[in-house]
Amino acid sequence: MTAEHYLRFWHPTTNRETGLEVSQVGQVVTAAEKALELYREAGVEDFPGLSLSRGKDIPEDTLNIGVSLDGWVLIHTNEDFWQTVTRSTEHPGGPLRRVIFDDSLEISARCFIDWDLAIEAIAHWLNGNGLLDAANFSEDLDSK
Repeated sequence: MTAEHYLRFWHPTTNRETGLEVSQVGQVVTAAEKALELYREAGVEDFPGLSLSRGKDIPEDTLNIGVSLDGWVLIHTNEDFWQTVTRSTEHPGGPLRRVIFDDSLEISARCFIDWDLAIEAIAHWLNGNGLLDAANFSEDLDSK
């Protein structure tokens, strides 16, 4: 059985936080789909961000997830608060995408990976196996 993790996301117009305990990747996918639907219904062009942590008040070793229509970005923050981000080997780049966590963050389109790979990487992390090599985590948070 997988340990409980805490997942949170924010409403696009009220910034109200929704938080829940999750133990399986399917629960993360369901929450991501719900968040994306809220954003589309609100008519905002930004994308939802979800924060997945080892517990409700544990800020280190977190996985932040940006959800767009054509891929997801994963940003890992380790125990020393150093961040790495996924990098697509197939995406040509493009404009920055605004993702809303508790604050907004502009992220290069090159950081968004195929959602199947993102889900595999999330499951890998949830099960305590660290970061999935195939997701191409990089320290390069800024380049387009």
